[in-house]
Amino acid sequence: MSTTQQGNVRDFRARKRRLLPRCESPGRIFHARSSVLTAREERLTDSAIAEILADVLRYDNGRRYELHCYVLMPDHIHALLRPLPRGDGFVPLSEIMQALKGVSTHGVNRLYGQRGAYWLEDGYTRFMRNDRGYCATWRYLRANPARAGYIRWGGDWPWWWDWR
Repeated sequence: MSTTQQGNVRDFRARKRRLLPRCESPGRIFHARSSVLTAREERLTDSAIAEILADVLRYDNGRRYELHCYVLMPDHIHALLRPLPRGDGFVPLSEIMQALKGVSTHGVNRLYGQRGAYWLEDGYTRFMRNDRGYCATWRYLRANPARAGYIRWGGDWPWWWDWR
C-alpha cells in the first residue's frame, strides 16, 4: 500500500471515529483525555496555563462532576471524574468536556493574545467498569509523567491532583 493510500485510510478511520456515537453511562466514573492542537506552542505545564486549567477543573467540581484526579502533561490532560445527577439524568460528559475546553481556550487565548482553537476536537473517554479498572487507570495516570521521562519514578509531579 502506498503512503498516500495509508494516509487516506487513516483519514477515513479518523472521520469514522468522529461520527460514532459517544458512550454515556450515567453514574459511572470516566477516564477522559484531551489533547492540545499540535500547531499551538503553549504547553499545559506552563504555570499560567496549568493554573487556568486547575481553576476550571475546581470550579466545576461539585457543580457538574465529582473530580477524582487529574494530571496535566505538556500536550494533554487526563482526568477521572463522575458526572453529577441533574434533573432526570446526569450531566452529559460532552457538556463537561465542552465547558473545560471552552473556558480554558478563552483563558489561554487571552493570556497569550491568540485566537482560535486550542484543543483537538476529539478526545478519549472510557467509563470504569469496576474497582480494578479504576485502580489500574488511577495508577496509569499517576505514573504518566515518569513514563514520559519528566520525573523519576516515585517523584512528585506539580501538575498532578488527587482528591484523597
